Amino acid sequence: MKVTIREANSPADIDFIARHFEETIALWENYEVTEESIAERRKSVGEWIKQSHTHLTVALAPDGQVIGFNLDI
Repeated sequence: MKVTIREANSPADIDFIARHFEETIALWENYEVTEESIAERRKSVGEWIKQSHTHLTVALAPDGQVIGFNLDI
């Protein structure tokens, strides 16, 4: 499968990243993922994208579906 990498910049990208970021935290900590925590994470991701020193990319499957992300701060 050929994967395409591009900068994260759409609401769908932000939603994917926020949800998976929260789910990842829950794997290592006693942390409950809620719609509120996801909404807060969306705000954080939106702010990260605006910062010039932050590089946030998403990986896309051939059909254009986001399948992963990378955050470099």
